[in-house]
Amino acid sequence: MKYSIIIATYNSGKYIKKCIESILNQTLKNFNIIIVDDGSTDNTKEVLKPYLKLKNVKYFYKENTGVADTRNFGISKVKTEYFMFIDSDDYISPTLFETIEKYNNYDILSFKGKKIDENDNLIMNLEKGVFDIIDGENYLKDLIINNHFFLVPWGYVYNTKFWNKNRLEYEKYYVMEDAGLTPIAILNAKKVISIDYYGYYYVQTNESITRTKNERKIKLNIESILFQYDYLINYIENNNYCIEFKIIFKNYFSKFLLWYGSTLSKKYSKKYIKELKKRKINKELKRKNLKTIIKKIICKINYKLYFKLYNFVHRKDKK
Repeated sequence: MKYSIIIATYNSGKYIKKCIESILNQTLKNFNIIIVDDGSTDNTKEVLKPYLKLKNVKYFYKENTGVADTRNFGISKVKTEYFMFIDSDDYISPTLFETIEKYNNYDILSFKGKKIDENDNLIMNLEKGVFDIIDGENYLKDLIINNHFFLVPWGYVYNTKFWNKNRLEYEKYYVMEDAGLTPIAILNAKKVISIDYYGYYYVQTNESITRTKNERKIKLNIESILFQYDYLINYIENNNYCIEFKIIFKNYFSKFLLWYGSTLSKKYSKKYIKELKKRKINKELKRKNLKTIIKKIICKINYKLYFKLYNFVHRKDKK
């Protein structure tokens, strides 16, 4: 087997069958499946029972410790040359492995995806630039400049030796762990191949669309996004990247913090704004275009005003 597919699952009995079937129906069957059940309490294991008899399916059940720790556990079980992630409520194209088999000797292979609803209706194509071979810094620069969708663990095939050599690991004490690690993984890559192929279907379920109202979860989300931001900025500052790249990187992730602030209610936005001021987010908005200049001016005046205007503009766009 050449590839391992890691599925970190929790209470996904409703969706996981379609996910598994999309893997088993591949036109090229040079893979094994590693399912790590993060303490599911629904019928997930019952749904999986028929598949656990297959030689290329490995199933592990562990206590609930969160998706980051579950992904790390799955990676520790990889014995193949390459591995990738699939979320249990998503699925892949039947020719994915036939397509990626044409490529070898890379650290990361990147492919495109489609965001769809539960009825398989297309919401939008998730684009990425196409490159034969490019280093991670320049690939990440291209993703950021073109505002492509990349802060997720899926949509990539990772070289196992590359991953282990760079000691890449998801931060298990915070959520939004993919936003913190995916850029670091890309930056460490010397050889990235990015192909013009839509191989992944990112399903928007009612559960994934609904915002949480759980106070503990909201506080953890806030702590996590600030932690991931600080970690990424510190990483960039302490490594030898060109000044232009550092500016682009900081600008992008500062806007990411601002976007998240626009999703918060008044109850949580006050403390969050204090954290933005501590980090001088408005000063990191340095790209020289009219939109960024306007954002910077508004943030300098009042972050609350920025959040209100952001939500007003985006509500208007959806109508």
